[in-house]
Amino acid sequence: MQDKKTYSMPASAKLHLQQVCGNEGLNLSRFPLNQPRFKQCMAGLSFKGSQASPVIEKKKEKAPATETRTVGGDRNGGSHVVKLHKMPHYFSTEDVPSKLGKRVVFLKQIQTGRLLVTGPLAINRVPLRRAHQRFVIATSTKVNISV
Repeated sequence: MQDKKTYSMPASAKLHLQQVCGNEGLNLSRFPLNQPRFKQCMAGLSFKGSQASPVIEKKKEKAPATETRTVGGDRNGGSHVVKLHKMPHYFSTEDVPSKLGKRVVFLKQIQTGRLLVTGPLAINRVPLRRAHQRFVIATSTKVNISV
């Protein structure tokens, strides 16, 4: 059976735990905090019993962000610099037109200021309803409702 490693905590680490974690007399055998919070408090602290092996990272060459492409035509300048990966806000998802409403028949104005409108239901499936004046565009179109 292996002996447990005992770690001695430097004074600066104890001060760090008191300032950041707010726990005096932190016991390493139990987690007085939940585990992610405990790891956050212990991050960056070095103990005498542990030595991390140095990791040599290979530098990766970054892929080019732009590319020069030739363009035909006399007045086009001959070449353009084109982005290889566009950001999402450059796509045309914001150009979707807003939903158009339905044409309804104005019946009367109620005391509250709202307008009483109807489709009628048989023509364009709009029931008798109250609509705010802000959302109504008045036109003089005449509709034959005798269906």
